[in-house]
Amino acid sequence: MLRDILVHIESTGDGSVADFAVKLALKHDARLTGLALTPPPPQYYDGGGVIALPAVNEIALAAEAQQIFDHAVADATLSTSWREAAGPAVRDLALHARFADLVVFNHGDPNSLFPSIANGFILTSGQPALLVPQGWHGECVANRVLVAWNSTRESARALHDALPLLTKAEFVKVVTVAEDGVADEATEAGLSIVSHLGAHGVDAELTYADVCDDPGPALLAHASDGECDLLVMGLYGHSRLSELIFGGASHSVLKGVPIPVLMSH
Repeated sequence: MLRDILVHIESTGDGSVADFAVKLALKHDARLTGLALTPPPPQYYDGGGVIALPAVNEIALAAEAQQIFDHAVADATLSTSWREAAGPAVRDLALHARFADLVVFNHGDPNSLFPSIANGFILTSGQPALLVPQGWHGECVANRVLVAWNSTRESARALHDALPLLTKAEFVKVVTVAEDGVADEATEAGLSIVSHLGAHGVDAELTYADVCDDPGPALLAHASDGECDLLVMGLYGHSRLSELIFGGASHSVLKGVPIPVLMSH
Protein backbone atom coordinates (compact mmCIF):
# COMPACT_ATOMS: atom_id res chain seq x y z
CA MET A 1 0.00 0.00 0.00
CA LEU A 2 1.04 3.55 -0.68
CA ARG A 3 -0.15 5.61 2.27
CA ASP A 4 2.65 8.09 3.03
CA ILE A 5 4.27 10.20 0.28
CA LEU A 6 7.11 12.70 0.59
CA VAL A 7 7.65 15.32 -2.11
CA HIS A 8 10.81 17.38 -2.46
CA ILE A 9 9.91 20.96 -3.40
CA GLU A 10 12.31 23.61 -4.69
CA SER A 11 11.52 27.28 -5.15
CA THR A 12 12.97 27.12 -8.67
CA GLY A 13 10.46 24.51 -9.84
CA ASP A 14 7.35 25.17 -11.89
CA GLY A 15 4.98 23.38 -9.51
CA SER A 16 4.54 20.29 -11.68
CA VAL A 17 6.09 17.97 -9.09
CA ALA A 18 3.72 19.26 -6.42
CA ASP A 19 0.71 18.83 -8.70
CA PHE A 20 1.77 15.27 -9.51
CA ALA A 21 2.28 14.41 -5.85
CA VAL A 22 -1.16 15.73 -4.94
CA LYS A 23 -2.86 13.64 -7.64
CA LEU A 24 -0.90 10.56 -6.60
CA ALA A 25 -1.79 11.06 -2.94
CA LEU A 26 -5.48 11.51 -3.78
CA LYS A 27 -5.45 8.33 -5.88
CA HIS A 28 -4.01 6.29 -3.02
CA ASP A 29 -5.70 8.12 -0.14
CA ALA A 30 -2.21 8.84 1.19
CA ARG A 31 -0.77 11.46 3.48
CA LEU A 32 1.41 14.01 1.66
CA THR A 33 4.41 15.75 3.19
CA GLY A 34 6.29 18.55 1.47
CA LEU A 35 9.99 19.01 2.17
CA ALA A 36 12.29 21.93 1.39
CA LEU A 37 16.03 21.38 1.59
CA THR A 38 18.36 24.34 1.90
CA PRO A 39 22.14 24.48 2.02
CA PRO A 40 23.60 24.89 5.53
CA PRO A 41 24.27 28.55 6.45
CA PRO A 42 27.74 29.88 5.66
CA GLN A 43 30.21 30.01 8.56
CA TYR A 44 33.27 32.03 9.49
CA TYR A 45 35.89 31.86 12.22
CA ASP A 46 36.21 34.99 14.34
CA GLY A 47 39.15 33.84 16.44
CA GLY A 48 36.99 32.59 19.26
CA GLY A 49 34.98 30.00 17.43
CA VAL A 50 32.95 29.21 14.36
CA ILE A 51 29.91 31.42 13.82
CA ALA A 52 27.09 30.70 11.40
CA LEU A 53 25.86 33.66 9.39
CA PRO A 54 22.12 34.25 9.13
CA ALA A 55 20.75 32.22 6.23
CA VAL A 56 18.44 34.93 4.92
CA ASN A 57 18.41 33.70 1.33
CA GLU A 58 17.90 30.08 2.39
CA ILE A 59 14.94 31.08 4.54
CA ALA A 60 13.39 32.92 1.60
CA LEU A 61 13.91 29.92 -0.70
CA ALA A 62 12.22 27.59 1.78
CA ALA A 63 9.29 30.01 2.12
CA GLU A 64 8.88 30.14 -1.67
CA ALA A 65 8.95 26.34 -1.82
CA GLN A 66 6.26 26.16 0.83
CA GLN A 67 4.09 28.55 -1.18
CA ILE A 68 4.32 26.18 -4.16
CA PHE A 69 3.28 23.26 -1.94
CA ASP A 70 0.46 25.16 -0.23
CA HIS A 71 -0.93 26.25 -3.60
CA ALA A 72 -0.93 22.68 -4.88
CA VAL A 73 -2.75 21.22 -1.87
CA ALA A 74 -5.14 24.14 -1.31
CA ASP A 75 -8.18 22.51 -2.93
CA ALA A 76 -7.32 18.89 -2.16
CA THR A 77 -8.90 16.86 0.61
CA LEU A 78 -5.67 15.44 1.95
CA SER A 79 -3.75 15.03 5.17
CA THR A 80 -0.67 17.21 4.62
CA SER A 81 2.35 18.52 6.48
CA TRP A 82 5.42 20.63 5.75
CA ARG A 83 9.06 20.17 6.75
CA GLU A 84 12.31 22.03 6.20
CA ALA A 85 15.91 20.89 6.61
CA ALA A 86 19.21 22.77 6.30
CA GLY A 87 22.22 20.52 5.95
CA PRO A 88 23.76 17.91 3.64
CA ALA A 89 20.94 17.42 1.15
CA VAL A 90 21.12 13.69 0.45
CA ARG A 91 21.62 12.85 4.13
CA ASP A 92 18.69 14.99 5.28
CA LEU A 93 16.43 13.74 2.52
CA ALA A 94 17.23 10.10 3.31
CA LEU A 95 16.46 10.77 6.97
CA HIS A 96 13.01 12.20 6.23
CA ALA A 97 12.34 9.52 3.61
CA ARG A 98 12.63 6.78 6.22
CA PHE A 99 9.17 7.80 7.36
CA ALA A 100 7.59 7.67 3.89
CA ASP A 101 6.64 5.00 1.35
CA LEU A 102 7.80 6.96 -1.70
CA VAL A 103 9.70 10.16 -2.46
CA VAL A 104 8.72 12.32 -5.43
CA PHE A 105 11.28 14.60 -7.13
CA ASN A 106 11.32 17.20 -9.84
CA HIS A 107 13.52 16.26 -12.80
CA GLY A 108 15.04 18.54 -15.40
CA ASP A 109 14.83 21.86 -13.57
CA PRO A 110 17.77 23.84 -15.07
CA ASN A 111 17.89 26.11 -12.01
CA SER A 112 17.81 23.38 -9.36
CA LEU A 113 20.15 23.77 -6.40
CA PHE A 114 20.31 19.97 -6.15
CA PRO A 115 20.49 18.64 -9.74
CA SER A 116 21.90 15.23 -8.74
CA ILE A 117 20.02 14.67 -5.50
CA ALA A 118 17.71 11.98 -6.88
CA ASN A 119 20.58 9.77 -8.06
CA GLY A 120 22.41 10.18 -4.76
CA PHE A 121 19.25 9.45 -2.83
CA ILE A 122 18.40 6.28 -4.75
CA LEU A 123 21.93 4.90 -4.47
CA THR A 124 22.27 5.53 -0.72
CA SER A 125 18.82 5.43 0.86
CA GLY A 126 17.53 2.01 -0.20
CA GLN A 127 14.18 3.56 -1.15
CA PRO A 128 12.47 4.24 -4.48
CA ALA A 129 12.20 7.66 -6.06
CA LEU A 130 9.68 8.95 -8.56
CA LEU A 131 11.05 11.62 -10.92
CA VAL A 132 8.56 14.04 -12.48
CA PRO A 133 9.84 15.97 -15.52
CA GLN A 134 9.80 19.73 -15.39
CA GLY A 135 6.68 20.98 -17.15
CA TRP A 136 4.60 17.85 -16.53
CA HIS A 137 0.88 18.65 -16.72
CA GLY A 138 -0.80 15.27 -17.02
CA GLU A 139 -4.37 14.70 -15.97
CA CYS A 140 -3.74 11.13 -14.78
CA VAL A 141 -0.96 9.61 -12.70
CA ALA A 142 0.30 6.04 -13.07
CA ASN A 143 -2.72 4.87 -15.06
CA ARG A 144 -0.72 3.40 -17.96
CA VAL A 145 2.61 1.99 -16.84
CA LEU A 146 5.59 0.63 -18.75
CA VAL A 147 7.95 -1.66 -16.78
CA ALA A 148 11.50 -2.19 -18.07
CA TRP A 149 12.65 -5.70 -17.17
CA ASN A 150 15.97 -7.49 -17.60
CA SER A 151 15.99 -9.89 -14.63
CA THR A 152 18.58 -7.94 -12.65
CA ARG A 153 18.37 -7.18 -8.94
CA GLU A 154 17.77 -3.53 -9.78
CA SER A 155 14.85 -4.17 -12.12
CA ALA A 156 13.32 -6.61 -9.61
CA ARG A 157 13.59 -4.01 -6.86
CA ALA A 158 12.00 -1.33 -9.04
CA LEU A 159 9.12 -3.59 -10.04
CA HIS A 160 8.34 -4.60 -6.48
CA ASP A 161 8.63 -1.01 -5.23
CA ALA A 162 6.11 -0.07 -7.94
CA LEU A 163 3.55 -2.75 -7.03
CA PRO A 164 1.24 -0.32 -5.14
CA LEU A 165 1.10 1.76 -8.33
CA LEU A 166 0.74 -1.22 -10.67
CA THR A 167 -2.21 -2.68 -8.77
CA LYS A 168 -4.15 0.57 -9.32
CA ALA A 169 -3.10 1.08 -12.96
CA GLU A 170 -5.52 0.57 -15.84
CA PHE A 171 -2.81 -0.73 -18.18
CA VAL A 172 0.60 -2.32 -17.51
CA LYS A 173 3.13 -3.41 -20.14
CA VAL A 174 6.39 -5.23 -19.41
CA VAL A 175 9.23 -4.71 -21.88
CA THR A 176 12.04 -7.26 -21.73
CA VAL A 177 15.37 -6.26 -23.19
CA ALA A 178 18.35 -8.46 -24.05
CA GLU A 179 21.35 -6.35 -25.04
CA ASP A 180 23.18 -9.39 -26.41
CA GLY A 181 20.21 -10.44 -28.50
CA VAL A 182 19.35 -13.56 -26.47
CA ALA A 183 15.65 -13.45 -27.22
CA ASP A 184 14.65 -16.80 -25.72
CA GLU A 185 16.04 -16.02 -22.27
CA ALA A 186 14.52 -12.54 -22.23
CA THR A 187 11.12 -13.84 -23.32
CA GLU A 188 11.13 -16.61 -20.71
CA ALA A 189 12.05 -14.12 -18.00
CA GLY A 190 9.30 -11.80 -19.20
CA LEU A 191 6.68 -14.54 -19.05
CA SER A 192 7.75 -15.36 -15.51
CA ILE A 193 7.48 -11.79 -14.28
CA VAL A 194 4.11 -11.30 -15.99
CA SER A 195 2.91 -14.44 -14.19
CA HIS A 196 4.22 -13.02 -10.91
CA LEU A 197 2.36 -9.77 -11.51
CA GLY A 198 -0.79 -11.77 -12.19
CA ALA A 199 -0.51 -13.29 -8.71
CA HIS A 200 -0.79 -9.71 -7.41
CA GLY A 201 -3.88 -9.02 -9.51
CA VAL A 202 -1.99 -7.10 -12.21
CA ASP A 203 -2.96 -8.12 -15.76
CA ALA A 204 0.18 -7.11 -17.66
CA GLU A 205 1.02 -7.32 -21.34
CA LEU A 206 4.45 -8.55 -22.46
CA THR A 207 6.57 -7.27 -25.30
CA TYR A 208 10.17 -7.84 -26.31
CA ALA A 209 12.78 -5.42 -27.57
CA ASP A 210 15.81 -6.84 -29.36
CA VAL A 211 18.43 -4.18 -28.77
CA CYS A 212 22.14 -4.48 -29.41
CA ASP A 213 23.28 -1.01 -28.36
CA ASP A 214 21.38 1.58 -26.35
CA PRO A 215 17.91 0.35 -25.35
CA GLY A 216 16.87 3.80 -24.15
CA PRO A 217 15.18 4.88 -27.40
CA ALA A 218 13.35 1.54 -27.57
CA LEU A 219 11.94 2.06 -24.06
CA LEU A 220 10.84 5.59 -24.88
CA ALA A 221 9.23 4.38 -28.11
CA HIS A 222 7.27 1.67 -26.26
CA ALA A 223 6.16 4.23 -23.69
CA SER A 224 4.96 6.54 -26.44
CA ASP A 225 3.22 3.78 -28.40
CA GLY A 226 1.38 2.64 -25.29
CA GLU A 227 0.49 6.23 -24.31
CA CYS A 228 2.08 5.44 -20.95
CA ASP A 229 2.24 7.99 -18.15
CA LEU A 230 4.84 6.20 -15.98
CA LEU A 231 8.05 4.28 -16.64
CA VAL A 232 9.41 1.86 -14.03
CA MET A 233 13.08 0.88 -14.14
CA GLY A 234 16.09 0.20 -11.92
CA LEU A 235 19.24 2.17 -11.27
CA TYR A 236 22.68 0.90 -10.31
CA GLY A 237 25.86 2.73 -9.44
CA HIS A 238 29.52 2.03 -9.94
CA SER A 239 32.56 3.98 -8.82
CA ARG A 240 31.44 7.60 -8.43
CA LEU A 241 29.02 7.49 -11.32
CA SER A 242 25.46 6.26 -11.56
CA GLU A 243 23.89 4.38 -14.43
CA LEU A 244 20.43 3.09 -15.16
CA ILE A 245 19.92 -0.58 -15.85
CA PHE A 246 20.65 -1.57 -19.45
CA GLY A 247 23.84 0.50 -19.32
CA GLY A 248 23.63 3.27 -21.87
CA ALA A 249 19.89 3.67 -21.41
CA SER A 250 20.65 6.07 -18.57
CA HIS A 251 21.46 9.13 -20.62
CA SER A 252 18.93 8.65 -23.41
CA VAL A 253 16.03 7.91 -21.05
CA LEU A 254 16.55 10.61 -18.46
CA LYS A 255 17.56 13.18 -21.06
CA GLY A 256 14.52 12.68 -23.22
CA VAL A 257 11.82 11.10 -21.07
CA PRO A 258 8.58 13.13 -21.19
CA ILE A 259 6.81 11.12 -18.47
CA PRO A 260 7.48 10.40 -14.79
CA VAL A 261 9.94 7.60 -13.96
CA LEU A 262 10.01 5.42 -10.86
CA MET A 263 13.54 4.22 -10.15
CA SER A 264 15.04 1.95 -7.49
CA HIS A 265 18.47 0.61 -6.64
